[in-house]
Amino acid sequence: MNNWELLEIRESLLRDLAEFIEDNYYGTPAPHEYRRHELDVRLGKKLKFSSSYPQMTIRQRRASDLLLQVGLCGATEYALGTIEDEDQLKHGRERLVKMKGDLADLMRDYDNCLSEEERKLLLRQVKNNSNREESLKDSERDSLLKLVIGMAVGAYCYNPAALKNDAVSDITKDLEELGISISDDTVRKYLIQAAAKFPQARKA
Repeated sequence: MNNWELLEIRESLLRDLAEFIEDNYYGTPAPHEYRRHELDVRLGKKLKFSSSYPQMTIRQRRASDLLLQVGLCGATEYALGTIEDEDQLKHGRERLVKMKGDLADLMRDYDNCLSEEERKLLLRQVKNNSNREESLKDSERDSLLKLVIGMAVGAYCYNPAALKNDAVSDITKDLEELGISISDDTVRKYLIQAAAKFPQARKA
């Protein structure tokens, strides 16, 4: 399951749980990627373990369980990017694989609560988002990726080979200061694609 799919599914979960989410819970502008994962985990735990929400439907309970797991997977994956010790990194990756297996089980439970029409709509949204990037011609896409990797390496000291790199959060923060909202997930995705396409883009 890629990041586009997770983001679309997360939006569906938040719609199901809207009546239990406090106003401005996630803040404005959108929180930093890791903070967003933390807030998802906190909300999921609150709804899962509190006895204050007896009115929750089965669908809402499955949505809260899934949101909790989405947040845990996202936070763990983000944290892996900050670990330098090889043993810790290996252990963390193994843990993430198990967590994603649990995520798939919870996804099936939630999916069973959706109507056929809702399921089709969600799949259509995921497909539309996945296809957005495919609308560019190869040459146009390559040119944009050159710009992305060139500016990231030149201005933000981005190192594709580094386990720990602040470039992603620095880029996101600078864009937010300009009034442009973009997730760390999206920035990271295109940096990885650009680095794979142009491996020669390294600072000496």
